[in-house]
Amino acid sequence: MLPFNLRDSGKREDPTPRQHTKRTINGPPKALHLPQLCKLNEDYSVLLIRQQSPWNKYKPVLKCDIAGEVIIATQRSNPSRVQAVREYPKSGAENLIQRFNCLRHANILSSRDCYIDSNHLYALVDDFPLTLGNLVSAPGIYPTEVEMAAIMSQVRTCLRVPFHRNNNSQDSRWPMLSR
Repeated sequence: MLPFNLRDSGKREDPTPRQHTKRTINGPPKALHLPQLCKLNEDYSVLLIRQQSPWNKYKPVLKCDIAGEVIIATQRSNPSRVQAVREYPKSGAENLIQRFNCLRHANILSSRDCYIDSNHLYALVDDFPLTLGNLVSAPGIYPTEVEMAAIMSQVRTCLRVPFHRNNNSQDSRWPMLSR
């Protein structure tokens, strides 16, 4: 016999009732400027400008020189997502925001999010050519086991390209891949 009745469709009470707690938000209120639309070639783009530091949402990982100094950062909530952040002095912020709003081209650096704090304008740029060489040259940064496995998998995939092009499973140049 089962310890409970399967035909009973009534609601069961939770043995431990949940306590509702009040949550308080600390810190100054954060102003979010309304996004501005810019029309270019029938495409609409939105530039969000936030009056806060980007380091509330992102964690700086390394600085490198990729056509100027770039801060590579990860999201605090999702550390696997990497973002490039460019830092500019606040004195030229209005001019840069106007340029980011109106210039949209594949060969021109663009930004979708900007952060303004007391001294700087931070622009989150979408495309950045970060290579394994940039990571290796950074002192004190070592890949985790999962990241190293991803790197090794990509290297192995690259090594398989000549093997598959020859369509020869007994190719002597790649003995480890013929297994």
